[in-house]
Amino acid sequence: MKPISAALVLVVVWAAPALHATVILSADLPELVSDARAIVHGRVVATEPRVVAGRQSIETVVTVAADEYLKGDLGPRVSLRVPGGQIGFRRSVVIGAPVFNPGDDVVLFLNARGAELPWIIGLNQGVYRVRADAGPPRRGRLMEELQVFEDRTGQVSGTAAVLPLNVFKARVRALVRGGAR
Repeated sequence: MKPISAALVLVVVWAAPALHATVILSADLPELVSDARAIVHGRVVATEPRVVAGRQSIETVVTVAADEYLKGDLGPRVSLRVPGGQIGFRRSVVIGAPVFNPGDDVVLFLNARGAELPWIIGLNQGVYRVRADAGPPRRGRLMEELQVFEDRTGQVSGTAAVLPLNVFKARVRALVRGGAR
């Protein structure tokens, strides 16, 4: 083995433990419902970045005032952890991790383990953002609508569409009752 090749192998082996990757498998709505310990519709009231103990990464604790639980119940205010955030000039970005601001109206699919803070299933896949419709009501549509991905058959997937919040909630409730999957 040439000296340059041996040095390259040593560098790669030495650096390997420091390499990290995020792999996100696509999840459909039935999977999200099935995997969630709680599904909450609420408004973000606070975000607080913090350094993760024992590591040099940053996560953000997001507090949501719950308007309604579609599955489970974690209380009137739930704090959850989201990877990434910014403290001073230090910023940590995790591909696929959602970013929240106070006032955001969201439906979140959450999981939890023991006394740990809950987390969002599938990073941004477990976040559905609700927006107010600025135009006039159209044939009984709610003013609140949800940005989701839905195809022509009504299955959540591929192309972007706007779905009324009450329709989305009805689908989630049906999946909860039916034991999703």
